[in-house]
Amino acid sequence: MNKSILIGNVGNDPVLANTTGTPVCNVSFATHEHWTDQTTKAKMERTEWHRLVLFGQSATNFVQYVKKGRLLSIEGRLQTRRYEGKAFTFNADAKLQQPIMYGDNTQALVAAKATEIVVTHWEFEGANPDKSAYAADAGQAVVAPGTAVVGNVNVPAGTQANLFSTPPDGV
Repeated sequence: MNKSILIGNVGNDPVLANTTGTPVCNVSFATHEHWTDQTTKAKMERTEWHRLVLFGQSATNFVQYVKKGRLLSIEGRLQTRRYEGKAFTFNADAKLQQPIMYGDNTQALVAAKATEIVVTHWEFEGANPDKSAYAADAGQAVVAPGTAVVGNVNVPAGTQANLFSTPPDGV
């Protein structure tokens, strides 16, 4: 089974790309771990950064509803992809120094890989400024008590609206 469940904060405002005809959203995501050091009794914290990728209508909805800093729970699967990246030299402190160039003035490329989480479900956590909750799972919006606007449709409390198509009559 390949399943990841995380709760954390969105690291940047999501942006929608559409390079292959399918909407894609790549966004950074921070999870935080807190503990007390047993020796010093000092409060400790570590932040781990993850790369999220969303496709299709889920990506479109994510960009529409989510902003940097928002607390979310996400579910997805891990995926590692390989790509060619530009090669650079680094100084002793592991700080970027300069690109590695070939004699014909082209930059050297290196094989690289990235592990990302392909998101299959996401949901707001904590207080939502507009007093509604939004969950995206296979295009479903779940609305908390009260009424919220999903897309251009007012959705009564407790109903689900399919965000991939026109909502059913009465919703």
